[in-house]
Parts: sequence; C-alpha cells; structure tokens
Amino acid sequence: MNKPKSIGFTLIELMVVVSIVAMLSAIAYPSFNSYMFRSRRADAQNLLTRVAAEQERHYSQFNRYALDLSAAPPAGLGMTLLTSEHGYYTVSVAAGPSGDNQTYALTATAGGRQASDECGNMSLNSAGVKTYSGSSTNRACW
Repeated sequence: MNKPKSIGFTLIELMVVVSIVAMLSAIAYPSFNSYMFRSRRADAQNLLTRVAAEQERHYSQFNRYALDLSAAPPAGLGMTLLTSEHGYYTVSVAAGPSGDNQTYALTATAGGRQASDECGNMSLNSAGVKTYSGSSTNRACW
C-alpha cells in the first residue's frame, strides 16, 4: 500500500524562509531609511533657495533684506507659506552678524519624520554659505 503524498511545507522549511526574510529586512531597512532622510533634505534645499531668491529680489528693490518673511513689502517678503512643499521643514530668517538688514541667515527647521535626521536643521546665509546643525560628519547633507 502506497503512502499518500503530503502537500505543503514543513515547519523547518517555513522557519528557514522566515529567517532569510528577516535577515534581508535587517539589511534593507536602514538603507531605505537613510535614503528617505536624504530625499527629504531636497525639500529643505528647495525651500531655502526659493526664499533666498525672494530675499535677493527684495534687496534689489529696497536695498535691504527682509527680516520678516510674512509681512507685506517693504517690511517683509509677503510670504504666506513658510513650510516646505511636503511639510518636512519650516523656514525662519534672522539678521546676519552685523545686526542690520544688509545680511541674513535662513534656517530650515526639520519637523515630523525628518526631525531625527542626522543632518538636523539646514541653513543658508546671504553670502551663500550652506551649513547644517546636526551631528553628521557626512558632507552630503547639502
């Protein structure tokens, strides 16, 4: 008498597959997370360069930079949207080291999921110097 053939997987085969999937996930997830942080930084870069362009336009018209982004010109830029396109950063402006309206420093503050990024907040000043406040030693933040 022939023994009927079983259909399906054994527990050992199933555990081997589960362990392989777990190892692949442990390798892939940190890389994916790093990629997502890096791609969201483009949101801050876009925001800072857009506001810097508005600052230069304001300077060409009024011979000074605006230190209030939401006020109407000539006191400010008249911007109504102070967050990045996807909402991961908010922008603020401060007077430069001289304390007058001849220089400025823009800062994009990370929020939401981006708040734990190793690059931290990103900054751009009137001289075009790009910096970041995080603990990263990687030059790829900008």
